Amino acid sequence: MTWAITGTGLVSSLGADTASSFAAFCAGSTSRHPLRAFDASRYRVRHAYELDDRVNGVDTPGRATRWLCAAIGEALAQAGLAAPDRRGGLRIRVLVGTGLAEQRSVELWATGDAEVTLDQLHFARAVAVATGLPHAVTIVNACSASLYALAVGTDLLALDEADVVVAAGTDALSESMFGLLDRVNAEPPDEVRPFDVDRQGVILGEGAAAVVLEPVGQARSREATVLAALRGVGTSCDAYHVTAPLAEGVTRAMRDGHRRAGVEPADVDLVMAHGTGTLLNDRTEAEVLSTVFRGRRPAVTALKSLIGHTSGASGLMSLVTAVRALDIGRTPPTHGHTTAIPEISGFPVVTGEALRAPLRTAQVNAFGFGGVNAVAVLDREPTAGPGASRPSGRGVVVTGVGVQLPGVSSVPELLARVDAGAFVVGDVDFALTLGRRGLRYKDRATMLALCAAARALHAAGFAEPRDGVYGPAGGDLRERFGVVVSTELALVDTVSRVVATIHSGGVPETSPMDLPNASGNVASAHLAIWFRLGGMNLTLSAGATSGIDALYQAAIAIRAGRADRMLVVGVEPATDAAVRLLRDTARRHGDERPLPAVDGAAAVVLEAADVAEGRALADIGRYSRDDASTPPAGWLWARPCHAHGGVPAGTGIEELDLSPTVGEASGALGVFQCAVTALRLAGTGRSGLLTAGGCWGADHASLALRGIP
Repeated sequence: MTWAITGTGLVSSLGADTASSFAAFCAGSTSRHPLRAFDASRYRVRHAYELDDRVNGVDTPGRATRWLCAAIGEALAQAGLAAPDRRGGLRIRVLVGTGLAEQRSVELWATGDAEVTLDQLHFARAVAVATGLPHAVTIVNACSASLYALAVGTDLLALDEADVVVAAGTDALSESMFGLLDRVNAEPPDEVRPFDVDRQGVILGEGAAAVVLEPVGQARSREATVLAALRGVGTSCDAYHVTAPLAEGVTRAMRDGHRRAGVEPADVDLVMAHGTGTLLNDRTEAEVLSTVFRGRRPAVTALKSLIGHTSGASGLMSLVTAVRALDIGRTPPTHGHTTAIPEISGFPVVTGEALRAPLRTAQVNAFGFGGVNAVAVLDREPTAGPGASRPSGRGVVVTGVGVQLPGVSSVPELLARVDAGAFVVGDVDFALTLGRRGLRYKDRATMLALCAAARALHAAGFAEPRDGVYGPAGGDLRERFGVVVSTELALVDTVSRVVATIHSGGVPETSPMDLPNASGNVASAHLAIWFRLGGMNLTLSAGATSGIDALYQAAIAIRAGRADRMLVVGVEPATDAAVRLLRDTARRHGDERPLPAVDGAAAVVLEAADVAEGRALADIGRYSRDDASTPPAGWLWARPCHAHGGVPAGTGIEELDLSPTVGEASGALGVFQCAVTALRLAGTGRSGLLTAGGCWGADHASLALRGIP
């Protein structure tokens, strides 16, 4: 299917909007500059590609959020949808992809330089205030995050879950990620030089981008200008390594993108490469390009040579650039590329001056930590090409559930505690479930997630213990089995600890093994690797509704045909830093007696009904946002915790409040609710409603379940 791009927005270190940024790109300008953000004496890398927007040079929280709102605002204005009265009842969904989210804000909080609350660390509230569009969902998917947001957006449109999608990306430098990337480089890079034999590594940049996406017919009927046509977005997960790429996984994403777009490699005129300037990533990307493009070789350029690696925003920043390039027939050059690596030979890498040539079809690559790959294909204008067919919208069922909490390792145990009104206590011995192999250097959130996932997969028939433990799985990759993780607090401890280490001893005192742990999708990456799950891989961090949002997005992936099965895990670790941030948030919102923080994970296996083979516990039903209404009489209601005000239950409704037993579950609550509710409803034919949110003024999300008789 083909979707109209009717608005673009871009905030870069070379321009405040799309036009000025693109002009600077085509001029071959670079924003490389001596490091402004941090004390340069602590680092070997002394340059970065930053936005120069700090007042008096002082860092403040929320910079990534401000750029995001500006980019979305520009895109909406160009699409003619900036004013609420111009939206005409259109169902507009906002999806934000990011690699680092507001990690820099966490660092400023951790070092005592700013007060920050949890609700400021995802983007929904700020986007709602700036645009009037509520319920933005944040996808934290490393360097491919914004193209994953775009992929999810196309699925929502194809399934008629939205009329318009705003897909966006944003990222700001964080001290922890900047320092850890510095730590792992053999020699500190001086600039980003994609596909050059003298490249030394990646340097971070900053920026944001947004596109407005809608059906072509709708765009024309409301007389919007169609800037370009998105033909399709392919995705894959390597399930191989947390930082190193795998050519086979990248190839799958590229070919999936071509298949969804209905194009052949020979149709592509331009590749906006991922092009990080690292030794292994550039070589792998070039090898895959050579494999896929065996005949006609398209032009190649890499935006990171001009503005650095803008993390999760980079994919959409390249895509917005491609939209302009297709429109006017100019392609920005790759700066610093003088001698090509052998693997890219035969491809005309654009260097020196902008390439002036008419273009019809462009491809945009984005590959991230954890082997999460995305490839988008777009045309200058809509065509009648075959593309992918409209998905059938398969039914989705729950087939397995699992939990890991202190002293609780099964859902029946948790139900017994809930019925008794007892709080979970004890410790977690990860080796009892996972064995000892492979646990070193993994953070607590990842290990909790692995334990819960092992039990859910076992319950669904997809994991068997060996010698009593669920060690790393061998065997073939399950390409049609994906992962979604929901969390708010998983990274707080790593980010706080790393920045403290940098401040006390500099980059040499940090551990290179913390690099993957500072990436927001580390748990989902490890789940894919441990259990060999190569399907769509997402991490959601969108506040207290994240768990229900994750269940919904997993169901969308199945209904849209990207997967047959999805593992959904909600996880929150009660580390010292996470607990302190929760308490600070509660205090600043006037809550002087907050609940204890949950220390655990819940996991649910979702499958397409046509492959579940009689193993279903419950059907997945309707999802809604900003809906805290009670269900009908006779339903089971997994409700938001009473501690945040909640909603009084109606007559004849069985309430299930997990908070007195598990504590403040934050972004994991919805998955805990699903695990418990699915098991309680199984075999009954009864219905239930999961509802999360309302925490400190946030909105709500709800998801219906029906027990299989």
